[in-house]
Amino acid sequence: MGLTTDRNDPDLGHGPDETPVPMNRKYLVLSEMELKAGFVRPLRLQYQHTTCGGVTSMSLGIAETYAARPEFYGSTYCTTCSMHRPVGADGEFVWLENGKATDLKVGV
Repeated sequence: MGLTTDRNDPDLGHGPDETPVPMNRKYLVLSEMELKAGFVRPLRLQYQHTTCGGVTSMSLGIAETYAARPEFYGSTYCTTCSMHRPVGADGEFVWLENGKATDLKVGV
């Protein structure tokens, strides 16, 4: 799995999945220049899927993008279900802090 700042990269995927799929070959992240604006949320590296209970760890680039711009992604990957599912206020994921699920939704 790679990271890119190119929104037109053909290895990017888009949106949630209805059936299991492999992770995308690449995921979009903010550029170093965009990240210099700073974080508006804490840097978190793990989230939990509320549907299956699975925990997924993110790469630092994706975690930094969430911390700088929480609404940047519309979905994220569950490594247990092998699907991209929605994030945000009505999403299916919560952040983990100190190994415990919070009531804070991913993407909010």
